Amino acid sequence: MSAPYFAIPNFLPNPDELRAGFDTHFSAPDKHGPQHQVWNYWFVPDSYTYLRTAPEKVIERNLVEQFMLRLQSWALDNLGLEHATWPNLSLYVEGCGQTIHNDSKNGAFGYVYSLTRWDQRRFTGGETQIFGDQDYWASGRFRESGAGTSFYELVPSLYNQLTLFDDRMLHGVPMVRGTLDPREGRVVMHGHLTARGISLRGGLSSTGKTPQGLEEMMREVRPQVEAVRGRYHGIATFAVDVAADGQVIDARLLMDRVLSNLGPGMAALLLGTLREEMAAARFEASAEPSRINIPLYFE
Repeated sequence: MSAPYFAIPNFLPNPDELRAGFDTHFSAPDKHGPQHQVWNYWFVPDSYTYLRTAPEKVIERNLVEQFMLRLQSWALDNLGLEHATWPNLSLYVEGCGQTIHNDSKNGAFGYVYSLTRWDQRRFTGGETQIFGDQDYWASGRFRESGAGTSFYELVPSLYNQLTLFDDRMLHGVPMVRGTLDPREGRVVMHGHLTARGISLRGGLSSTGKTPQGLEEMMREVRPQVEAVRGRYHGIATFAVDVAADGQVIDARLLMDRVLSNLGPGMAALLLGTLREEMAAARFEASAEPSRINIPLYFE
């Protein structure tokens, strides 16, 4: 996975259960009580305008927890990122939106899960706006005229879709126009994904201690990462599959969002060398095969 963003349709098997909690919350507009006084009007001049709350104040907590388990499992298997922040539930109606910004300090990837009835919407705006990651000048793009989606993508907030994007990317939400009814607005749960360390599953994890083979492998890998500090930026994650006898079955690059100021292809060359180091590692025997996810941050 090297794209700056991607969208996964039909992410949950039970989206209607989460959406039902939201609809029930707003089902009787003339009968609001203390249970409805949970929304924070998130207004930052020239930056953000929308309503947000903790999702468990509107949707049953166990359903939010099920979403988080699904998200964390998917992110670990496909991106090598094991940690997801607890989401905000956000609502966009007339006049709500986000201006262009980035979230470089918040995580590796941002996630946006949509409960918006997108196909029945009566509003304009509300997409996730993501700018491309190419260098405008170096690419020669400045030689061609263009406007709007010539320079960015508009990712619709389709119902039950999970959208993920590199947190360093310029992004925003075009202002919603056309409805004041919360049940007809843009409704999303969103947060950030990151890796806090190496994750280990299978036989090698049974002792609760770091396997000696893993320590030896990282003694080879970490100095190479430190040696290029300042010349690379981003995160790459690797998956190392280990047989029960300790032999590495496969070492592969799961996700690559590493940029280099040394020129095209240099990041790929470095990551290829690190992958070879991992493939050549040897681990102690265990009762069953193992999988090791290894995140590498370049600052």
